[in-house]
Amino acid sequence: MMLDVKYPTIGEELEGRATVNFRKIESKNRTAIYGIIIKDDGNTANFYCYLRNISGSWKIDAVRKFQLPGFIYSSVDSLSRIENLPDSVSSLLKFLKLLIGTDEQLKLFLSENINDFYNIAGAFDSKRVDDLNLLMNKLNLEYIYIDDVYPQCTFILVGGFDRIEVGYIFSKNKSSVPKISPKRFIYIEEVLPNWYVYRAI
Repeated sequence: MMLDVKYPTIGEELEGRATVNFRKIESKNRTAIYGIIIKDDGNTANFYCYLRNISGSWKIDAVRKFQLPGFIYSSVDSLSRIENLPDSVSSLLKFLKLLIGTDEQLKLFLSENINDFYNIAGAFDSKRVDDLNLLMNKLNLEYIYIDDVYPQCTFILVGGFDRIEVGYIFSKNKSSVPKISPKRFIYIEEVLPNWYVYRAI
């Protein structure tokens, strides 16, 4: 941060154009995590701020911005301007909007489609490949897997790029769910019992 002190802050760069909303995601005795959404001219940026209580004073420990490659945002802008898109392209646009959307949009998508998500988890667990593919395609979801590091969690990937991921976690054991960290899982939040939304970098 000392290297950046000569540059304008985010607030100075926005010059009052944007709306900024923040909310508490997690709070403990010594740590807290806030989600910050900045909307400017139709564009949305998701930030996460990690605080630590040091000798009674709260200080910023880290800040992370969730950002996918620029061409994804450009594609959404271009496709959104086109009227009467074919069904296949319209589905792609919905997928991309969810990928770059806010935490609230991700949580709403899970809540609105929870029955399908339970069916996806069931088909994956019982290895019903045809049913699984049908359901994944229905919701425009990219991939489903179990990570060796978190064997009690089923990860359902909305999409991503390289190590950057947006998706959902299904786990019946809360203690097995990854912990939020500026290093990998920058955002995790329980939406419904046993269901979580996450972002990873």
